[in-house]
Amino acid sequence: MKMKALTISSIVTVFAAMPALAEGNFVDGGNWYLEGEDIYTAVSEDVNGTEYEYGYSALAVVGGYELSNGLAFEVVLGHGYGNDDVTVLGNTLEAELGGIYGVALKYSFDLSEAARLYGKLRYTAATADFTYMGNTWSSDADEIGFGVGGSYAFTDKVYGFLEYARLFEISDSVAVGIGFKF
Repeated sequence: MKMKALTISSIVTVFAAMPALAEGNFVDGGNWYLEGEDIYTAVSEDVNGTEYEYGYSALAVVGGYELSNGLAFEVVLGHGYGNDDVTVLGNTLEAELGGIYGVALKYSFDLSEAARLYGKLRYTAATADFTYMGNTWSSDADEIGFGVGGSYAFTDKVYGFLEYARLFEISDSVAVGIGFKF
Protein backbone atom coordinates (compact mmCIF):
# COMPACT_ATOMS: atom_id res chain seq x y z
CA MET A 1 0.00 0.00 0.00
CA LYS A 2 2.90 2.38 0.76
CA MET A 3 4.30 1.71 -2.72
CA LYS A 4 0.95 2.65 -4.32
CA ALA A 5 0.82 5.89 -2.28
CA LEU A 6 4.42 6.74 -3.18
CA THR A 7 3.77 6.00 -6.87
CA ILE A 8 0.61 8.12 -6.90
CA SER A 9 2.26 11.08 -5.14
CA SER A 10 5.30 10.93 -7.45
CA ILE A 11 3.20 10.88 -10.58
CA VAL A 12 0.90 13.66 -9.31
CA THR A 13 4.01 15.81 -8.85
CA VAL A 14 5.22 15.09 -12.39
CA PHE A 15 1.76 15.71 -13.90
CA ALA A 16 1.45 18.99 -11.98
CA ALA A 17 4.55 20.34 -13.71
CA MET A 18 3.51 19.30 -17.23
CA PRO A 19 0.90 21.96 -18.07
CA ALA A 20 3.65 24.57 -18.24
CA LEU A 21 5.08 22.64 -21.20
CA ALA A 22 1.84 22.57 -23.23
CA GLU A 23 0.39 25.43 -25.22
CA GLY A 24 -2.90 23.63 -25.92
CA ASN A 25 -5.70 24.74 -28.18
CA PHE A 26 -8.17 21.82 -28.09
CA VAL A 27 -11.60 23.24 -28.81
CA ASP A 28 -12.70 25.14 -25.69
CA GLY A 29 -16.02 23.67 -24.66
CA GLY A 30 -15.69 23.99 -20.87
CA ASN A 31 -13.72 22.36 -18.07
CA TRP A 32 -16.26 19.66 -17.13
CA TYR A 33 -16.85 16.64 -19.34
CA LEU A 34 -18.91 13.46 -19.39
CA GLU A 35 -18.01 10.41 -21.47
CA GLY A 36 -19.79 7.19 -22.33
CA GLU A 37 -17.57 4.29 -23.29
CA ASP A 38 -17.78 0.68 -24.40
CA ILE A 39 -14.84 -1.30 -23.03
CA TYR A 40 -13.55 -4.72 -24.02
CA THR A 41 -10.96 -6.31 -21.74
CA ALA A 42 -8.90 -9.34 -22.81
CA VAL A 43 -7.55 -11.45 -19.96
CA SER A 44 -4.75 -13.99 -20.17
CA GLU A 45 -4.02 -16.26 -17.20
CA ASP A 46 -1.64 -19.14 -16.60
CA VAL A 47 -3.21 -22.03 -14.65
CA ASN A 48 -0.83 -24.88 -13.88
CA GLY A 49 1.33 -24.11 -16.91
CA THR A 50 -1.60 -23.72 -19.35
CA GLU A 51 -2.47 -20.30 -20.80
CA TYR A 52 -6.20 -19.40 -20.79
CA GLU A 53 -7.73 -16.36 -22.47
CA TYR A 54 -11.16 -14.81 -21.99
CA GLY A 55 -12.67 -11.37 -22.03
CA TYR A 56 -15.15 -8.99 -20.49
CA SER A 57 -17.28 -6.22 -21.96
CA ALA A 58 -18.49 -3.23 -19.98
CA LEU A 59 -20.30 0.05 -20.41
CA ALA A 60 -18.94 2.92 -18.34
CA VAL A 61 -19.60 6.57 -17.62
CA VAL A 62 -16.62 8.82 -17.02
CA GLY A 63 -16.98 12.21 -15.38
CA GLY A 64 -14.04 14.56 -15.51
CA TYR A 65 -12.77 18.02 -14.82
CA GLU A 66 -9.84 19.61 -16.63
CA LEU A 67 -7.87 21.24 -13.81
CA SER A 68 -5.51 23.16 -16.07
CA ASN A 69 -4.38 23.10 -19.66
CA GLY A 70 -4.04 19.38 -20.35
CA LEU A 71 -4.33 18.00 -16.80
CA ALA A 72 -7.63 16.40 -15.76
CA PHE A 73 -9.09 14.28 -12.97
CA GLU A 74 -11.65 11.55 -13.81
CA VAL A 75 -14.09 9.27 -11.98
CA VAL A 76 -15.25 6.06 -13.70
CA LEU A 77 -18.38 3.98 -12.96
CA GLY A 78 -19.49 1.03 -15.05
CA HIS A 79 -20.93 -2.45 -15.22
CA GLY A 80 -20.16 -5.52 -17.28
CA TYR A 81 -22.51 -6.95 -19.88
CA GLY A 82 -22.41 -10.39 -21.43
CA ASN A 83 -19.76 -12.89 -20.44
CA ASP A 84 -17.00 -14.94 -21.98
CA ASP A 85 -16.70 -18.65 -21.35
CA VAL A 86 -13.42 -20.55 -21.47
CA THR A 87 -12.72 -24.28 -21.29
CA VAL A 88 -10.47 -25.18 -18.36
CA LEU A 89 -9.40 -28.82 -17.96
CA GLY A 90 -12.31 -29.94 -20.14
CA ASN A 91 -14.98 -27.98 -18.25
CA THR A 92 -16.54 -24.59 -18.93
CA LEU A 93 -15.58 -21.64 -16.75
CA GLU A 94 -18.15 -18.84 -17.01
CA ALA A 95 -16.79 -15.39 -16.19
CA GLU A 96 -19.05 -12.36 -15.81
CA LEU A 97 -17.86 -8.84 -14.98
CA GLY A 98 -19.86 -7.02 -12.32
CA GLY A 99 -19.22 -3.43 -11.31
CA ILE A 100 -16.17 -1.35 -12.14
CA TYR A 101 -15.11 1.94 -10.63
CA GLY A 102 -12.00 4.01 -10.51
CA VAL A 103 -10.24 7.35 -10.64
CA ALA A 104 -7.64 8.66 -13.06
CA LEU A 105 -5.23 11.49 -13.68
CA LYS A 106 -5.18 12.35 -17.37
CA TYR A 107 -2.67 14.50 -19.21
CA SER A 108 -3.50 15.62 -22.77
CA PHE A 109 -1.60 17.51 -25.40
CA ASP A 110 -2.98 18.98 -28.60
CA LEU A 111 -2.02 17.86 -32.07
CA SER A 112 -4.34 20.46 -33.64
CA GLU A 113 -7.39 22.48 -32.66
CA ALA A 114 -9.51 19.32 -32.91
CA ALA A 115 -7.13 16.40 -32.21
CA ARG A 116 -5.57 15.39 -28.90
CA LEU A 117 -3.38 12.60 -27.54
CA TYR A 118 -3.44 11.68 -23.87
CA GLY A 119 -2.01 9.44 -21.20
CA LYS A 120 -3.65 8.29 -17.99
CA LEU A 121 -2.60 6.92 -14.65
CA ARG A 122 -5.59 5.16 -13.16
CA TYR A 123 -6.73 3.21 -10.17
CA THR A 124 -9.43 0.70 -11.14
CA ALA A 125 -11.40 -1.79 -9.09
CA ALA A 126 -13.74 -4.47 -10.40
CA THR A 127 -15.82 -7.41 -9.28
CA ALA A 128 -16.39 -10.58 -11.27
CA ASP A 129 -18.50 -13.71 -10.80
CA PHE A 130 -17.30 -17.13 -11.87
CA THR A 131 -19.04 -20.48 -12.27
CA TYR A 132 -17.06 -23.69 -12.76
CA MET A 133 -18.37 -27.26 -12.43
CA GLY A 134 -21.43 -26.06 -10.49
CA ASN A 135 -19.42 -23.93 -8.06
CA THR A 136 -19.92 -20.17 -8.04
CA TRP A 137 -17.68 -17.53 -6.48
CA SER A 138 -16.93 -13.84 -6.73
CA SER A 139 -13.62 -12.08 -6.99
CA ASP A 140 -12.56 -8.48 -6.42
CA ALA A 141 -9.51 -6.90 -8.00
CA ASP A 142 -7.96 -3.46 -7.82
CA GLU A 143 -4.75 -2.06 -9.18
CA ILE A 144 -2.99 0.97 -10.57
CA GLY A 145 -2.64 0.91 -14.35
CA PHE A 146 -2.09 3.19 -17.31
CA GLY A 147 -3.84 4.17 -20.51
CA VAL A 148 -3.07 6.03 -23.72
CA GLY A 149 -5.49 7.36 -26.28
CA GLY A 150 -6.57 9.98 -28.70
CA SER A 151 -9.64 12.16 -29.11
CA TYR A 152 -11.10 14.22 -31.92
CA ALA A 153 -13.48 17.16 -31.41
CA PHE A 154 -16.43 17.13 -33.81
CA THR A 155 -17.76 20.40 -32.36
CA ASP A 156 -16.75 22.64 -29.45
CA LYS A 157 -18.83 20.40 -27.12
CA VAL A 158 -18.72 16.88 -28.66
CA TYR A 159 -15.73 14.60 -29.24
CA GLY A 160 -14.96 10.94 -29.86
CA PHE A 161 -12.08 8.91 -28.43
CA LEU A 162 -10.23 5.61 -28.64
CA GLU A 163 -8.14 4.36 -25.72
CA TYR A 164 -5.88 1.43 -24.83
CA ALA A 165 -5.36 0.58 -21.16
CA ARG A 166 -3.31 -1.89 -19.19
CA LEU A 167 -5.40 -2.17 -16.02
CA PHE A 168 -4.35 -5.30 -14.25
CA GLU A 169 -1.25 -7.44 -14.53
CA ILE A 170 -3.13 -9.87 -16.78
CA SER A 171 -5.44 -7.68 -18.86
CA ASP A 172 -5.46 -5.25 -21.76
CA SER A 173 -8.50 -3.07 -22.53
CA VAL A 174 -9.70 -1.08 -25.50
CA ALA A 175 -12.39 1.56 -25.07
CA VAL A 176 -14.23 3.63 -27.65
CA GLY A 177 -16.67 6.35 -26.77
CA ILE A 178 -18.09 9.81 -27.10
CA GLY A 179 -17.63 12.77 -24.77
CA PHE A 180 -19.50 15.99 -24.05
CA LYS A 181 -17.86 19.11 -22.64
CA PHE A 182 -19.77 21.62 -20.55
